[in-house]
Amino acid sequence: MTMSVTAAVKLVVVLAVLVDASAQQSYVSFDSCNFETTSSSSTLRTVKFRICDTSDCSTAGSSSCGLFELPLEQYTSIITSFHMENDKQMCDASQSCQTPEGLEDSVMLERFGYGCEESEFICEKIQNMNDNGYMEAAEFISCKEMYRGNDENNNNIVVYAAAICASSGHKIKIGGFLEKDCSHFNPSVNVDNYLFDPNGYRMKLSYATLKKSFRANMCTPCQLARWDSSSDDNDGMCDELLHNALVLNGDNR
Repeated sequence: MTMSVTAAVKLVVVLAVLVDASAQQSYVSFDSCNFETTSSSSTLRTVKFRICDTSDCSTAGSSSCGLFELPLEQYTSIITSFHMENDKQMCDASQSCQTPEGLEDSVMLERFGYGCEESEFICEKIQNMNDNGYMEAAEFISCKEMYRGNDENNNNIVVYAAAICASSGHKIKIGGFLEKDCSHFNPSVNVDNYLFDPNGYRMKLSYATLKKSFRANMCTPCQLARWDSSSDDNDGMCDELLHNALVLNGDNR
């Protein structure tokens, strides 16, 4: 199979970005969430994002950034997984940071940008999320069944949920669907009306993690603030994002 000139150029650009990303710290920033209706009337949802050589990555068109695109589900899954792992390590460190033996943990927390008391407050909220009536919205990024039972008119209904674009592409939220492949967003299905815990108590979605994937002007370092800061794997998250990304203006980087 012969590769076109355009495809070859894009491949060279991606390889150059991947090499560059592994050589130094890089940052990722959300640009926009987009959707279009395909010929089969299903909806294609994608996210445009920037990867930059500096932490000043929030300005569109910056010469230090490349603009890329991924399917919405893939992008949000990678970003939220990164933040959830980051939170896990932070909470592990916060458990003993205020003890005499916890000096190493206190130093570790500084890499996350938190002190002992602030990290303990955040971790307590994460740990008690379900007890406080909330469920992690990131659990519904990929299409999955949310509810099976009766609606307000006592009709049988099955509600599915998945990530969708919101606020004219500036945000990402969890939307309701009536098909198991989540191909057609149904605005009449309010997911908050169909979210229950296993005991039947009504729950609400917490966007604490998911919003980190689309927060305006937020530049996230690709390196996990982990225990082993000497690791050569500087940009695991960005490498993962770039692996299948469509290059939109990678020449700028």
